[in-house]
Amino acid sequence: MTKYIYVLVDPTDGKVRYVGQAKDCHSRMTGHLNSKDSCVSEWIANLRRMGQRPQMLVVDEVADSGAGALEQEWISMLWQRYPLLNRIAYPYYPWVASPVMLKWSRVQRQRKQPATANGAG
Repeated sequence: MTKYIYVLVDPTDGKVRYVGQAKDCHSRMTGHLNSKDSCVSEWIANLRRMGQRPQMLVVDEVADSGAGALEQEWISMLWQRYPLLNRIAYPYYPWVASPVMLKWSRVQRQRKQPATANGAG
């Protein structure tokens, strides 16, 4: 079965914001539009408040078994040029990380730690 590699493009500035894979692009886009639990869904919600929605463009296609590797190749090609919102889990390219997700990781690490028993925090 064929899978498609797609990008979601921000209609306000023409920048690629997400790279994904899908067997059925229409269903996948519907899933993105209805999701509420990720950086991508927050971005889409902001677009929708402005009366817009992302544009989905198919950039490649591949047999199902090679989709993960090809998706990672596309991410690695685009992450330096565009502010990607992909969650980064790179079994193929562990050295690649999206600047947006790196910023998010720093925010997570900087959260205040719970106070210790002696009151130090």
